[in-house]
Amino acid sequence: MFEDDDVLVIDKPAGMPVHPGPGHPGGTLVNGVLHHVGDQKLPVMPGNDDSRPGIVHRIDKDTSGLLVVSKRAGAQEGLAKQFREHSIERRYLAILIGAVPFEAFVTTGVKG
Repeated sequence: MFEDDDVLVIDKPAGMPVHPGPGHPGGTLVNGVLHHVGDQKLPVMPGNDDSRPGIVHRIDKDTSGLLVVSKRAGAQEGLAKQFREHSIERRYLAILIGAVPFEAFVTTGVKG
């Protein structure tokens, strides 16, 4: 969806894991990103292992949506700070089949 020298914004399809893990050694978003950037080394967040280069946040395997991947350490630090401080605005859309009782919904911190 977007790319510059610092970040990639990728529209991840449902069913694709973000990074390799048990049962998903390949076919991940990270595998695709590494193929795309070629020899460029992506930063790894402190505390993460090398299987998550460029990853600042993730979305579940069965969820589709935009995911931001950092290409440089400075961008990764800035993005991580924004996610940590909740200063990034995120929007979600859910499509439901059938009726869900109103009592089943719990919302906190939802902006208009």
